[in-house]
Amino acid sequence: MAAVISAGDTAAVTACLEHASSAEAIDARFDCGSVKGITLLGFACLPLTSSSVDIVDLLLAAKANVDARNAGFGTALMHAAIHNQSAIVQRLL
Repeated sequence: MAAVISAGDTAAVTACLEHASSAEAIDARFDCGSVKGITLLGFACLPLTSSSVDIVDLLLAAKANVDARNAGFGTALMHAAIHNQSAIVQRLL
């Protein structure tokens, strides 16, 4: 899932979410390079592609937990704020 998020492929993200087994799968933490223990929503809040806002919307529609904490950092909102993703910050509030 991280690969399709980082590619900005909203159709692939939608397909993956349709096959996600549970909310726990959507909120699971994973390691991506130097970023350890991040949730999919937190990862989508990083400035990866121009479709990051659309991907965040898809994850929120799939009931991603906005309050889920990433290992050792904080929430998706903190990622969005630190990376100046103002449109995403508005969606997460």
